[in-house]
Amino acid sequence: MKATIQKLCEMGWESLTRFKALCKWSKAPVEPETFASPSLRIASATNEAGQEIAFCVLENVLLLRTSVFDPSTTLTEVGRCGDYIDQQVAVHAQRLGISQVMVAVPNDFHDFDDECITMKFYLRKVPAPIAAVGVACSTSAHPQFLN
Repeated sequence: MKATIQKLCEMGWESLTRFKALCKWSKAPVEPETFASPSLRIASATNEAGQEIAFCVLENVLLLRTSVFDPSTTLTEVGRCGDYIDQQVAVHAQRLGISQVMVAVPNDFHDFDDECITMKFYLRKVPAPIAAVGVACSTSAHPQFLN
C-alpha cells in the first residue's frame, strides 16, 4: 500500500477520473465549491495492484479557537473588535492561500446560525518534527569565552 498527496491540477487523467467517479458514489458528497480552494490537495491510497482505492480531500483552514475580552468591554466594543479582528484574519488567510476559517464555539452558541453550518470534527494533533523540539537559542548579548 502507498499514499500520496498532490494538488488537484497535478493528478493524472486516470486518477482524476477515478476520483470524480468515486465522489459521485460517496456517502459524504464533495461539494462543487470545494474545488475552488487554492489550498486544495488530494490524498490517495494505492493498493499493491497499483489501483487507487481511497481519496481524501484536504484543505488548509485557519482555526479560530478562543476569543477573550476585557470584562469592562461593552457589547458594542466587542462587536467592533470582532469586526476588525475578522478583517485581519481574512487578510492573513488570503496571504496563506486559505479560503475558510473554522470558528470553535460552545454548544449553546447560536448567534451566527443564519450564516454558518454546524460540523462535528475531531482534532488530531500532528507531532512536531524532531528538529523543532528542544531547540534553544542563546540570547546572551555578549559572548562568553573560556581561557
